[in-house]
Amino acid sequence: MKSGFVASLLLVAAMLAGCSGIKTPTASLASHDARHDIPAIDQMIVDMKQDYIQACYLPVAKREPPVNACQTELFQMLERRYHMNYTQNHVDMASNDLFFKDVNTKINDLVRKDRQVGAAARRAFGSTDEMMAYYREAYKFETN
Repeated sequence: MKSGFVASLLLVAAMLAGCSGIKTPTASLASHDARHDIPAIDQMIVDMKQDYIQACYLPVAKREPPVNACQTELFQMLERRYHMNYTQNHVDMASNDLFFKDVNTKINDLVRKDRQVGAAARRAFGSTDEMMAYYREAYKFETN
């Protein structure tokens, strides 16, 4: 009985110690050269990233039980890749995959619907893949 209680306390202490070092990622505008400066795309990505950090990233990084589809998808990806031994660096990598899947769709929609944004994107990038890679690098999750 006593050893079970001690084991439970150690488990709780380990979980608390693991969660205490969580760094909140930033969602701020990236700096670009004049050619790649498309404010509508940048603002959309920053807004989406702020929402993602609060709704998905932080709860999973803190190892809280998933309560929405976004958290569940992120948690399942981490569990498949790293089992329950994931770190915040792993959460960054998985978030880059999941977050930018949605960002790519939104950027494509914005480029198609807004003529000015579409024209600026065509001037700045040689292809859609180049544009997506550029924004993925500029706005990636990186807490280290």
